Amino acid sequence: MNVLSRYIDLDESNFNVHSIQLAHLLLAIGSEIDITLKKICSYLDPKKTKNIDQYKKILKDHRAFSESIELVKTGYLFEPWSDWKEDNNPTWWKSYNNIKHNRDKYFKEANLGNVLNALGGLYLANLCQQIEAINTISLIPAELESIARHVSHESNLFRITDPSIYLPD
Repeated sequence: MNVLSRYIDLDESNFNVHSIQLAHLLLAIGSEIDITLKKICSYLDPKKTKNIDQYKKILKDHRAFSESIELVKTGYLFEPWSDWKEDNNPTWWKSYNNIKHNRDKYFKEANLGNVLNALGGLYLANLCQQIEAINTISLIPAELESIARHVSHESNLFRITDPSIYLPD
């Protein structure tokens, strides 16, 4: 994104800008999200999950997926997973699938807004994976809290609005 931001300012006014590079990024990010969500679900529910609807059933109430994040450069706030509150899949996820299966028809959905939301979704999914990996370790709460405080959530692109999501419930 640092290289991309040399050509497209990461500003809300550019969220509809689309390109082949943004299509490639959206496809790579979407694929990584699929892998990450599957791994998180394996921590929480031993049944095999294989698609976004199954992931949503398991993860939609996890506090990491209701988190707001801030685009550091502009202060723009967004919630990449907010559509799950209404039991819908994120718009950017639908665009990822549209690009994956019918790029020529949906090419304009390969835009900066969808890429940033998808990348924010991956950022939160990675945080959730770290949380759940820590939670699988048999430690007393004080040890869990100590480890959680040292897990990095730093990013040059995003900032979570509530770092306490790392702390045990």
